[in-house]
Amino acid sequence: MSGTGVEAERRTSDELDERYGRRGLRRGPWIAVIVAVALVLAAIGWFAWARPIERQSALEVTDLAHAIESDAAVNVTWRLVAEPDRPVACALVAMNTSYAIVGWRVVEIPASAETIRDFTEPLRTSERASTGFVYGCWLA
Repeated sequence: MSGTGVEAERRTSDELDERYGRRGLRRGPWIAVIVAVALVLAAIGWFAWARPIERQSALEVTDLAHAIESDAAVNVTWRLVAEPDRPVACALVAMNTSYAIVGWRVVEIPASAETIRDFTEPLRTSERASTGFVYGCWLA
């Protein structure tokens, strides 16, 4: 009995739509277009943020040694692995036994055709250092 009431209501609605020239909304194609556009915009946004195609530059630093020369100097030795023909800058640090920074210097390394290079640089200190190392390097 409830089935015939729903069918009669649907028939009446269809008759009214036909009489007054109303068309039902065709949601299928529009929803697909909206979803496709949203996916394309999301992909473009992700590529702009993540930049997966951009090649990452290789830059690697390894501390090799330090030598305390005097109460006012330490030599820091390190290995740098960097892309050829790219200048690099490195920050050297000296610390005392209390882990206070007693020396700091930025060394600018010119571009070279070699990928792997070793460096030893002197570092002046304000008091006797117990260690010296490379704090970090970056492409200049």
